[in-house]
Amino acid sequence: MDEEALATLAVSYERSRIRGYLYLASYTALIYHYLTTIDQEVAHIWPQPRWKLGKVLFLATRYSAMVTMAQDVVVNLPSHAVVSLAGCQAISLTVNLAIVVTHTSAEATLWLCLYALLEGKQKYFYILVATFLSFTIPMQVLQSFATLTQKAVVLDPIYRAFGYPCRFADPSYMNLYAIAAYLSFTRTLVASLLALATFIVRYQRQRNSLIRVIRREGGMYFLTTLVLKFFDGLNTTAKSPVKDKYNIVWSLSWVCINVFAERLLLLMKKIDHPGTQTIVSDLMFAGEKSQSTTSEDFDESGETMHDISGGLSRMGEVEEVKSRGAHSPETEISSV
Repeated sequence: MDEEALATLAVSYERSRIRGYLYLASYTALIYHYLTTIDQEVAHIWPQPRWKLGKVLFLATRYSAMVTMAQDVVVNLPSHAVVSLAGCQAISLTVNLAIVVTHTSAEATLWLCLYALLEGKQKYFYILVATFLSFTIPMQVLQSFATLTQKAVVLDPIYRAFGYPCRFADPSYMNLYAIAAYLSFTRTLVASLLALATFIVRYQRQRNSLIRVIRREGGMYFLTTLVLKFFDGLNTTAKSPVKDKYNIVWSLSWVCINVFAERLLLLMKKIDHPGTQTIVSDLMFAGEKSQSTTSEDFDESGETMHDISGGLSRMGEVEEVKSRGAHSPETEISSV
């Protein structure tokens, strides 16, 4: 191997290692959040008598993320595991599907919370669903052309020596993936504007602690997501000077979208506004009324003294699917 090839390999290996550390950091943060909120899941989610939207979306977001992290560690980090070519391809497809479920259900959770805050009629629910799907379906179709064309290739001795069990060829149709990224940004922008209008019109005069927490955390989510999705779009645009070599945007969004979606869903169960409470009971959680929460139940930081803890609740989607080669960092992609 000549010096130029060795230099290219060294750069590729360095980038892959840094990305691996970032992935592990984001996975560790999310697992910590899960461990510190498992009591809330047991207390508020599992006792639900029927599988309504609130329970389905919460569990789909949380457990599809666990599937993603478990399999991704095997193929994308130097685990020295022995995986066949067919196995690598199967894991890649499973990870892609799990990430789609994770981010789609988390985003749907936020739109559902928005509908509950709107206290709207059923026709408004259908309007929000139609709007959400009008962005989501084209996004998934476009990005699938990129993620599904990334194939596992035979692992050469050098990559195997590094400890990576899988390697993937470059994906195709990355121009379509860039369009999907901008669609995702537009979808979040629409939801942000709707949420802003809702709080201005319906909750402007309400000062209780729970409304302040939902307003603050919802605002943090939408602001963070807009920034991350905008940079993801720039990163996937062919001639853009902005390139995320280490997938920092993906690592941040992986934590932010899951933490905020779960936390807002749990907070919605406690809102004491009559109209919103009715929708939460009828649509999101079966057979119960939301528990009324007063300002005394919250401390100065906005966390409930009794239930809402979670060490990472302050951490701010790129609704992404990564079909990531184990040691092909130039071809790693994150879906919107």
